[in-house]
Amino acid sequence: MPKRVLFIISNMETGGVSKAMTSLLAVLDRTRVTPELLIVSPHGTLMPLIPDDVHIYTDRRMAALTAGIGGLWSLVRLGRPDLAVMSMIRMAVMRVSRCAGAWMLARLMPRLKGRWDAVVDFNGQHQLYYMARKIEADRRATFFHSDYRRWRYYESADRRFFGHVDAIFTISDVCVEALREVFPEYTDRIAKVENVCAPGIIAHMAAQTQEMPTLHGTVLMTLGHITYNKGADLIIEAAGRLHDAGVDFTWMMVGAPQEQEYITKMSTPPLDAHFRLIGVTANPYPYLRRADIVVHPSRFEGKSIALDEARLMGKAVVVTDFSTVGDQFTDGVNATIVPMDGESIANAIRDLIEHPETADKYRCYNASHPADQSHTLDPLYDFIDKQ
Repeated sequence: MPKRVLFIISNMETGGVSKAMTSLLAVLDRTRVTPELLIVSPHGTLMPLIPDDVHIYTDRRMAALTAGIGGLWSLVRLGRPDLAVMSMIRMAVMRVSRCAGAWMLARLMPRLKGRWDAVVDFNGQHQLYYMARKIEADRRATFFHSDYRRWRYYESADRRFFGHVDAIFTISDVCVEALREVFPEYTDRIAKVENVCAPGIIAHMAAQTQEMPTLHGTVLMTLGHITYNKGADLIIEAAGRLHDAGVDFTWMMVGAPQEQEYITKMSTPPLDAHFRLIGVTANPYPYLRRADIVVHPSRFEGKSIALDEARLMGKAVVVTDFSTVGDQFTDGVNATIVPMDGESIANAIRDLIEHPETADKYRCYNASHPADQSHTLDPLYDFIDKQ
């Protein structure tokens, strides 16, 4: 008899966590698990990719509570002016203490009726606190998708609520090490469950027809939101250096244009001749298929699902040396790993263009060495099956 397992996620936008959620829901063994999904704010381009057999729970009050100022009027229209007032107070508290604001949000979110064999919070923070207090389940687990040493904003609240869960999952060896370093009292509960890719789904989506922008020269691609944390400033510096060196290239940016200063620079001559701002799309894989080199200049990652997809599709990769990069790449073997500066990124791109045999070596290695996912979900299944 498969176990009923409720997963909780904030939304289905195109970030790595939401992509990991859709892949996990697709590959879970239905003889062992009947997955259900609570989406706190049910929107995003990945909503259509949720498997049809997954029951979805939503609540308009939850969505309004997490919508910031724009959600206040929605709460009033839903007949909950009291929640609107408390939500305003919560937003003020958040400016002083993220922990207190997140805990207050969890307390305001309405209880979900029902009981499950297990519940898994896939985002952390207020969803962890909500799960611990307001979801009825035999077992509870939470995920953290990054290097905790670089994201300690909620440490005091997390320390308290980790005591209310049976398992704490994270997505790489470095992330496991970080959690055990910060929370040694929970060492035995911390385990690795890497992000999974669904190769069949990716291959099918990559084969779909997609109108391409006008491209010229070597085609570069970055898959990720256009933000400082994802290295947008480094991309602009690298592109400027490539332009000044007379390199013929097009750089496709696939992701949400979140920080306007970088969009403006990418859209201003002379760089506008090189950049193609694709924006958010539920299917980035035709663009990934077309790319000659994938450039991933992130400042920090847990274990990037975008990079796993680049490996799966056999791409040459230039990637910055964030703390967890060694979990996916070896410099000179399947990628060029560079310091976090635009000059190094530009030099690495030029090297792959001028030495195509190196780029081909990376492509062959990545295509023939996909990440081994045969036992990836074992810790999750063990958690679900444990009585």
